[in-house]
Amino acid sequence: MPRGISDSEQFVEAYRLYTAGYKQAQILEKLNLIYRSNSIKLRTLGDWIKKFKELSDEEKENSQSIQWHDLDDYGMGWEIGRGIGYFHDWEGHMPSRRLIKWWWRLNQIGGWSDEKLMLWAKKYEEYEIKTAFGIKSESLASLDEQMLSNRRDTTGITAGTVTNNSSEDNNHKEDHEMSDISSNSTLETPRPRNVRGYSSFQKID
Repeated sequence: MPRGISDSEQFVEAYRLYTAGYKQAQILEKLNLIYRSNSIKLRTLGDWIKKFKELSDEEKENSQSIQWHDLDDYGMGWEIGRGIGYFHDWEGHMPSRRLIKWWWRLNQIGGWSDEKLMLWAKKYEEYEIKTAFGIKSESLASLDEQMLSNRRDTTGITAGTVTNNSSEDNNHKEDHEMSDISSNSTLETPRPRNVRGYSSFQKID
């Protein structure tokens, strides 16, 4: 880990806030909300901000907040608006280009809850940020494996669920669909919103 970065997780969160346009005092306030007694000191944040400014222009561009009125220019389609809106509602600011890039890619798989989709987009974003600063991180292949395993466990997809389309399956299709709707209606309840600026997406087990 590069000298001066004692807490990589907090470093990444500070960088996210910095690139979202928050000032030094605001970043420190929000880190205090998240990490409380383990939050870094003002001097440490000042050292980190110097590192933020040393990144290449390409990395800085990837870290810029996405702009709603420029969605046509990102090459991902207007469907990314759902991810932007969800992120903004929880965090109080626009997401970075790199986060929405990963959100869009993961969204192509389908079958995610909004929260789980955003959690994994943030994990991939974290990987890229750590790589940009030379911070040791798990491999991208390992992250892919964890993501696919987590999604499989979440959606209940197993080899045993894949069956041939027999006439019996077709006869009971409507019954199964109605049963699924009834059973899933109580699976998820909205989570209460946290303090604005608090990193409200829970960690993935």
